[in-house]
Amino acid sequence: MALRETLAQIRSQQASGGLSAVLLRVIQPLLTDLGWDVGDPFEVDLDHEGVAVVLSIPRGEHTSLADRRPGRPGVYVGFLRSEQQFSERAASLVSEAAHDGADLCALTTGRIWHLYVAKPMQEPGECRYAQLDLQADPPERLAEDFELYLSRAALIDQRAQRSAEHALTTRLNAERVAAAIPTVWRRLLAGPDSFLVEYVQEEVRKETGLHPSAEQVGDVIRASAAIDVGHPQSERRTNTAPELRKEQQPHTGPVISSSTAARDPVVPGGLSIRRDIPMRPQRRKKRRSRGAVIGFRILGEEFTANSWREVWLGVAEAMYKQHTAEFERALQLRGSKRQYISRSPEDVFRPQPVGDSPYFADVNFSSKSCLRHARDLLELFGYYADDLEVIEE
Repeated sequence: MALRETLAQIRSQQASGGLSAVLLRVIQPLLTDLGWDVGDPFEVDLDHEGVAVVLSIPRGEHTSLADRRPGRPGVYVGFLRSEQQFSERAASLVSEAAHDGADLCALTTGRIWHLYVAKPMQEPGECRYAQLDLQADPPERLAEDFELYLSRAALIDQRAQRSAEHALTTRLNAERVAAAIPTVWRRLLAGPDSFLVEYVQEEVRKETGLHPSAEQVGDVIRASAAIDVGHPQSERRTNTAPELRKEQQPHTGPVISSSTAARDPVVPGGLSIRRDIPMRPQRRKKRRSRGAVIGFRILGEEFTANSWREVWLGVAEAMYKQHTAEFERALQLRGSKRQYISRSPEDVFRPQPVGDSPYFADVNFSSKSCLRHARDLLELFGYYADDLEVIEE
């Protein structure tokens, strides 16, 4: 019977009968379809100390029955009465399998299968590389996983062992990344990166027509971060948001007095909006949308570029070619927490090599920031910002 048909038949059966029924109705049919000879005690020990099935890998080809000897343990399969026993039994099975030289092990109730790499002195959670559910998982996936991890052919040619190690590494790495993302995000909010601040400034400008200062944006982000990590109300910042600079807030309308207006609204982070600041009408400006970048002109030459990041990199490369001996000066370009150009890729957030030079440029910027940094680099070497002309469609 084909493996998928066997899996379909197991799905249709009623869960009953205990461990002997699991062995007879589930484990033996699956092992047969996976290429194991369940009638050969040298290959399959169906009653290993009454608690497990041991699948042995042959130690070599033999010409007669007299030459037969037990193979090397390859997989231990333990069976349980209920899912609650997984945590109790996993550690001892993994340890026993590793001690006896097995590569892999599995625990099953018949329906649920936990697959482990047999590693000595390791917690089961650090060894489990797969979990299969014969009732809930798609039959195609179940058939592929059983073939890959538990078939006789895959165990003999080491495909099963390599695949299990790869699956385990992938799972553990994914868990590490998932655990690190909230920590990195909170750290980013607690000390906002210049790229994040610039992005928020640009979005606020699009929404309101006003340009908040970097300090104002940073205060709101940090206050929001304090709420996100569960700080008590007494520890949250409650100072008023910094006022916008006068040149950013021309007085084009009457002053609204806080004594006659309703209570000041509160924005996320516990910061209140001052109503006694002269505010111009909330009229959105029509801004020219940037077209697609196709190149740029600088120093009398025209270059191809498909993005603003390529413009920034292209200008850096041009400056390196023109001022190779003094390009070290470019290391002066930096934000509050990071360099924009460095000799080491570890010093920048998203490094890209500057042509054939030993320098790396950070490209983790918005289009506006890429253009500004390119012009700043030009001015650093004595050119005018207008010497750069970006060509757009």
